[in-house]
Amino acid sequence: MTKPQRDPTIAITESDRHRLHEALIASLGAEEAATLMEHLPPIGWADVATKTDLDHLRAATKTDLDHLRETTALEFAAVRSSMDLLTFQLRTEIAVQFKEAHSSTVKAMFAFTSVSTSVLGLLMAFFSQ
Repeated sequence: MTKPQRDPTIAITESDRHRLHEALIASLGAEEAATLMEHLPPIGWADVATKTDLDHLRAATKTDLDHLRETTALEFAAVRSSMDLLTFQLRTEIAVQFKEAHSSTVKAMFAFTSVSTSVLGLLMAFFSQ
């Protein structure tokens, strides 16, 4: 009597695995049956990844990494551009502040020199009398 053909997409059940193990013990012996059962996937064959599945995943992963690399490069370029602009603005502001400080210092020196000269002139006039 022949067994009805099973749909290959249906996963093997634990009772199927147990019956197979018992049949293997009967025909091969316990140790050999255990060795052979260890080589079966713990789940159905439909859940085992094939080389084609791995190739597809490898290609998809490469595409994802390439996209990530491009996106990261664009984001870093934007950050560099922003940093360049901020650096330029900061240098411009520092230059303006230094120019204003220099101008104020020169004016203060002229004022101090003028006051000193005036005081010196008054002292000389006072003591020369």
